[in-house]
Amino acid sequence: MEQTNKIRSTVSLIEPSIQATSLLADYEPEFDMDFVKRLLGRQKAGSLTRSTRNRLQQMHEGVYRLLHPRVVWGVFPIAAIEKDQIEFVSGLTLKSHKMARAMTGAEQLVCFVATIGRKIDMKVEQLMDQGKIANAYTCDALGSGAVESVAERFQSGFDRKFSPHQVHTAAGIRFSPGYCDWHVTEQHKLFSLVDAGAIGVTLDKSSLMTPRKSISAVFGLYPKGRGPTTKIHNPCFYCFKKDCLARRSPAKTIN
Repeated sequence: MEQTNKIRSTVSLIEPSIQATSLLADYEPEFDMDFVKRLLGRQKAGSLTRSTRNRLQQMHEGVYRLLHPRVVWGVFPIAAIEKDQIEFVSGLTLKSHKMARAMTGAEQLVCFVATIGRKIDMKVEQLMDQGKIANAYTCDALGSGAVESVAERFQSGFDRKFSPHQVHTAAGIRFSPGYCDWHVTEQHKLFSLVDAGAIGVTLDKSSLMTPRKSISAVFGLYPKGRGPTTKIHNPCFYCFKKDCLARRSPAKTIN
């Protein structure tokens, strides 16, 4: 049976200065090249075609100059984690069975929006208009790898940058609206928590973000030393969709 995780909503162990939305704009651009190569069709190490490898090498520096990575984020205390939803102390709920299961034990959620800016979108459109389809696809993949890198570095460096007393630790995986069973329309809830407009990211009625190379997501903060350490918290462990580009671990049957 799924357990309900209640916390003391009157206790805040994160610095008060980061309870509200904050802006982070000091990241140097980087690429998650493993993700880029998967987007470009790599099935195993070294399997990109020679023409794709050459195009990637030729375009790398030019795309790099277009990137303007920024993150806006906030920390929010959890009142309860139930079978199919996470409820904040404020009363707002995020509905996803898989996310609730993955976040078991978390006392707070970090909600954030990351982007690399709109210049990459403009470049892709320009290349498409010029009929340079392969270049446009490569540019798009590099943009995806860049914003993925921003999101990953934000989460992995959270303890070091924003939890100086190290009472909580960021652990587990991050979830984005549209991932697994978290419906993309809940994007609007996430945008109600942080000022995405501060970094130039907007949301349309269909829950799509502009600029396209933006990521919205949440991850858990756990009491120090009590974060998830096994794959049982990772929904990919239970999913057999082998061609999913978002897969984070191999599937395995659990008895």
